[in-house]
Amino acid sequence: MDSRGHAAGSHVDQPLIQAGLLYSLQHFNSTEERIPFVRGIKNLWKPMLLLHTIRTLLILLPAYWLLPKLYSILMDGFHSLQLLLPSIPYVAAWIVYGWIIHHAILYMQFGVSAPEGEGGAHGILKALWIALRHLIAVIGIALLLGGVHLLVFGSFTSASWLLTGLTGLILQQTYPLARCLLSLWKICSHFRLWQSKISKGESR
Repeated sequence: MDSRGHAAGSHVDQPLIQAGLLYSLQHFNSTEERIPFVRGIKNLWKPMLLLHTIRTLLILLPAYWLLPKLYSILMDGFHSLQLLLPSIPYVAAWIVYGWIIHHAILYMQFGVSAPEGEGGAHGILKALWIALRHLIAVIGIALLLGGVHLLVFGSFTSASWLLTGLTGLILQQTYPLARCLLSLWKICSHFRLWQSKISKGESR
């Protein structure tokens, strides 16, 4: 698999795409003259871009402390893999931290994209409260769809190794689409969780 699979899947996380997608989900049952996706980009691109920037900065923030430490461990363990073991807790902690920030910002995006009168700062706080109150469900969705993603990735990778010629090429070029659909599935699943709790008034 080449890097295009990651690039295609990450397009779903871009702020403009997120703005159009979430606005379309929020107004799924409404009838509008304009396409909801385009209207969403117009109405929500600023807060989505701001939240996207905040997420990026927060995820990269630990690098200021971790990269020098990881660099020293890497230099010390250059000739011995066992000496690299101390770096594992740091890398694992960074991954978990990034996961928390990513999902916190995702639910904040749900809140800011809520219909007029329900969004804004108040909507963001309610969305964060829902994510915290139903953390087990949030983790469950992430683990389930993460497992599906790994299964799909493994299937495509194995097939591309075993099959050659046109069939293998078609499978290799199809994976970015599958990754994009899985990313959409993840967002829609979390959105459905947030929407169901909002409708029940559990944000109070």
